[in-house]
Amino acid sequence: MAFDQFTELRRVILPKLGFNNVFMQAGYEADDLIAKAVQDNDNKYHTIVVSTDQDMYQLLDQCAIYNFKTKKKLHQSFFIEKYFIPCYDWANVKAIAGCSGDNVTGIEGVGEIKAVQYLRDKLPSGVIKERIKSKEGQEIIKRNLPMVKLPFEGRRKLDMRLKKNNLTKKQFIDVFVDYGFQSFLKPEALQKWVEAFDL
Repeated sequence: MAFDQFTELRRVILPKLGFNNVFMQAGYEADDLIAKAVQDNDNKYHTIVVSTDQDMYQLLDQCAIYNFKTKKKLHQSFFIEKYFIPCYDWANVKAIAGCSGDNVTGIEGVGEIKAVQYLRDKLPSGVIKERIKSKEGQEIIKRNLPMVKLPFEGRRKLDMRLKKNNLTKKQFIDVFVDYGFQSFLKPEALQKWVEAFDL
């Protein structure tokens, strides 16, 4: 049932709304497709990725990220001011510390803060630094990096060039009526859609 609903959303509803960039590819996670789209369209569009996934930080030199939970738009400057490393190094942080959201186990006892300190050459000498530098630690990093670096290289060549969306208020209203989304038709709710997508 849920699969059928997602299929209809992807193949019918989103295109009817005017979204022309609805992608799916077997063997790839959503964050890989998003990252590939950002890379393939760098500087062509003002790109904003809507996500709470910190894995996306490695894209901040090519796009902005809107966190819908905090309602904040993050830019490259936010990342550099917080971590003092380049955005592309976020994949190395995840390779060292691991990523629970992606079931990637990092080096024991190393979290994001210690990984950032290590990459900045600010981690004091001691057990943690030795674990990272050890043969086993380096093997863990080598194993993890392809799993956390966006986009996943995979076996297929992905072409994620974007097309301009064709979003209008009328299309949104028509779809909401057709599918019985009555709560979206209330003036306050409809105004939020208008503002969110510049309808």
